[in-house]
Amino acid sequence: MRTLTPRTLCCRIATLTLLPLAASMASAQQMANPESDAASARAQQQQQAERTTRPLSLKIQQEGNVRTPRRGESMGSVQDRFGDPEARQGPVGEPPITRWQYPRFVVVFEGEWVIDTVVEPDSSD
Repeated sequence: MRTLTPRTLCCRIATLTLLPLAASMASAQQMANPESDAASARAQQQQQAERTTRPLSLKIQQEGNVRTPRRGESMGSVQDRFGDPEARQGPVGEPPITRWQYPRFVVVFEGEWVIDTVVEPDSSD
């Protein structure tokens, strides 16, 4: 165990005293400059907008043209319409959940029936 020297004790007391003071000063400075906070928020929004290449509505519209299995279709029907999947996962759990991976979408089955289809995002994004 380390013994506290008067110097170490003074440093620890000063640190404990000054930390809350520094935090309150930073908070007061932020409150005094709301314009800089607004400018910072606008800059972050602009950066996010620049990273977005296509509007979400356009992505949904384009991906909506992908032919996919419908809820309630059987595994056999999906295989007849779309062929063999690239990969199969499962079944896992109870009820058994199985996933079939196709080039543009993933089909999720509960037992033998489609419960969901997830369209993969376009790789050109």
